[in-house]
Amino acid sequence: MRKLTILLFLYSVLSCQSDKKEILIYHADLNSLELNKYKDIDNIPAPIVVNTTPTKIKSQDIFKKNIRFTPLETTDESLFGKIDEFVLTDSRYIVADRSTNSILVFFHDGKFDFKIDRSGGGPEEYRSIKYIGFNEFKNTIEVLDNTRGIIQRYDANTGFYQSTLKLGFLLKAFTPLDENKYLLFIGPYLFNEERYGQVDGLNHQLLIAEEVKDNGVKIISQHIPNTPNTAFLNFGARQNLTNGSDNDFLINMVFNDTIYSFNQNGVFPKYVMDYGKESPNKDIFQKGELGKIRDRHKKGLLPYPDTFRETIDYTYSVTPIYNTFTHTFYSKKIHKAFSLQKSDFRQLAGAIVNPPIGNDNTFLIYVMEPKDAVEEYLRVTEGIHKAVIADNGKSRPELSLDEQYEFYLNSYIQENGFNYLDLAKSLDPDDNPVLVFVEPDFNNINDQ
Repeated sequence: MRKLTILLFLYSVLSCQSDKKEILIYHADLNSLELNKYKDIDNIPAPIVVNTTPTKIKSQDIFKKNIRFTPLETTDESLFGKIDEFVLTDSRYIVADRSTNSILVFFHDGKFDFKIDRSGGGPEEYRSIKYIGFNEFKNTIEVLDNTRGIIQRYDANTGFYQSTLKLGFLLKAFTPLDENKYLLFIGPYLFNEERYGQVDGLNHQLLIAEEVKDNGVKIISQHIPNTPNTAFLNFGARQNLTNGSDNDFLINMVFNDTIYSFNQNGVFPKYVMDYGKESPNKDIFQKGELGKIRDRHKKGLLPYPDTFRETIDYTYSVTPIYNTFTHTFYSKKIHKAFSLQKSDFRQLAGAIVNPPIGNDNTFLIYVMEPKDAVEEYLRVTEGIHKAVIADNGKSRPELSLDEQYEFYLNSYIQENGFNYLDLAKSLDPDDNPVLVFVEPDFNNINDQ
């Protein structure tokens, strides 16, 4: 590895416009990248260990209450196929649909606002959507186009083009830090060594970049998480950079059992996922035993947090293991984990089979497809109709057959928490997706 001396001693004061109004000060001493390779800060706090093989529960045990639905308005202009990227702001939902290469904006009541459809190679356009973000400091929707190494900015209230940030290299994810600074998440195979001084083999990194004249960027600090078991493999995680609950940013990576936090002190491990006997021996990564790695991966024996989200009260992770997915909730209040593995995924019309697309302080945000909800409604109502007719009113003779049907349908919905069936009555299978906001009910589990 080529040794490199970077003379950067910079303080970057970032005004984080949140409820906390905290001032974050980032400082990186990069005299020796060799020393900084696996250690970003001293006095690393002990991470929280999350047992990912706890007692299994059913979906209705945790998703029975505290549910609300927001159908996204369906019009000729707003109709789209799939939510590939999702951003929640104080007043809007921002959706990226890669099938149409467009971005759609909805108000919190689900009403359609406007659409950004600027596909192309022109100065105000993007060729493809890799990642989207919201810049609260500039009030812009920002689109990462990795085919051109740029971030295109559009007004968050109108969708009109504002400006272009010229990166000159590729990213996995980004987030604005203040008016002129960004936190960038990259992989080693995505960074231009000759132009920006990247050292081979340093794995995934976080960079703080400052916007300079002519809409270019200048790297002002470099932060390298302690990830020895990804030193050989860098396949990239599905989800890379999310907001933590402590005014920090969280990073999760493939074949790594650790969730890293980036705050004013640098990068440090915040959570460690305990996969028990299925935890891979880190020696096979460090020794580069490719045959053993491929064999374990083929058998589904390289568990890692494919998706990780943190709220004020709990964490949520999805882990692929034995070629299936385990959904794990960890309650910070009672210091206990709950796992959904072989669960009744009819809950929320199958929406929770897939990871949530976002979260706020307490709720996870899932996507429910109207077609699935309508099909489940028809299946349930048909079954209840047949049961009432077969019973011929004997169970509830004081009620007519129609009243009995309504009684048993309402009872079924209440007992199982399938309140989406009420909504399904008004949905068309071809409507836009429905956003489902769910706050897990851990108290309900403790009462059982």
